[in-house]
Amino acid sequence: MANLPVPQNIYSTGVPSHAFAITPSDTVALSECTLKLYIATGGTLKVVMNGDLASDPVTFTVANTSFYELAVSQVFSTGTSATGIVGLN
Repeated sequence: MANLPVPQNIYSTGVPSHAFAITPSDTVALSECTLKLYIATGGTLKVVMNGDLASDPVTFTVANTSFYELAVSQVFSTGTSATGIVGLN
C-alpha cells in the first residue's frame, strides 16, 4: 500500500482542525491519513498504520469515548467491533 499524504501537523502538539467519519472496510483504504482517532463505543479496532502493507494490519482494544494518536490509512470492518470512529487531522 502506498503511503497516504500525511497531515502537515502530524508532528505538532496542536489540536486537530478537521474531522471525518470513518466507515470500516476490508477493501477500501481511507482517502486521507489520520492524525488521531476518536472512538465513541469501544471494542476492537483493526487498522493499517500509514506506510504499512494492508496485509500487515494491527488490532487494538479501544475504550469508549477515547482519542488515540494513530496515523491510520485503513480501518477494517472484519476484526473491528468499535463504532463511532472519527478521523481527526
